[in-house]
Order: sequence, then C-alpha cells, then structure tokens
Amino acid sequence: MNHGITPGVIIALAMVVVIIGGSYWLARRQQGQRQHPRARMPRRVAGSHRATPTVSLSAAEVKAETARLLAACAGWPQIVVALNPSNDAEVHAELQRIRGPHMFAPATAIKVIHHGCELALRSNGQASALSALRAARESMEKITRYGD
Repeated sequence: MNHGITPGVIIALAMVVVIIGGSYWLARRQQGQRQHPRARMPRRVAGSHRATPTVSLSAAEVKAETARLLAACAGWPQIVVALNPSNDAEVHAELQRIRGPHMFAPATAIKVIHHGCELALRSNGQASALSALRAARESMEKITRYGD
C-alpha cells in the first residue's frame, strides 16, 4: 500500500527542512554577540557587594554609559555590569525593579534610565547613580500607573 508518499515527496520535504534549518542557523550566526532577550542578570553571591569597595558611578557617568549601551544594543547582563561596577546592593535592587517590566526590551529600559539621569541631574548636579535609578523607576511607575 502506497499512501502517496513517493521519493519526490520525501525529497521535497527534506529540502524544506534543510532550508528552514539553514535559515535558522544563518540568523543565529548573524546575531553574533547580541544577547538573547531571556538572558538572565548575573547572579549575586551572598555578601559579594560588601567584599568590593563601593565606588559607584555618578548620574552623569551613568548618563554617558547609557548612550554607549544603546549604541551597542546591550542586553541585561551588559547593562548590569556597566551601570553597577561596584556591585552595590541598592543599585542592583533598583536595576532589578527597572528590569521587571522591560525584561524583553532592554533598549527601552536604557532610555528610561537615561531619562532618570536627566531628572536627577536637573535637581542635583552631583547626583549619584542610585538617585538617578530611583528617579528613573519613579518616572517609569508614573507612566505605568497613569498610562493604562
């Protein structure tokens, strides 16, 4: 009993599978160093923020870093490393809060952080990274709360 599966049909199906597989492989290869949107933030080791000296960035430095991160199409692992080089626990917590609604859109989160830096610098020219991230989160929450 031949159910209509001829060698020609099998060859056609094999070609479709090869084309789809090749397209997928090529797309992944062209993606290069870009991080997958589901990439997790680096895990913290308990107490690691106390082991390193706290030399946190200023809001002006964070603002400059956000421009570089946007240009590099950075994902969350790169954002965390760049904006929290000293592993400060409070800065990490603020980044986690900002990451929540922007987990799959890190570019949007970078823009929110950039806006927070501008707000913090307007009120205090010597603002810290922590105050900039808090301003970003508060601004983000206003949009979320009133924008629905």
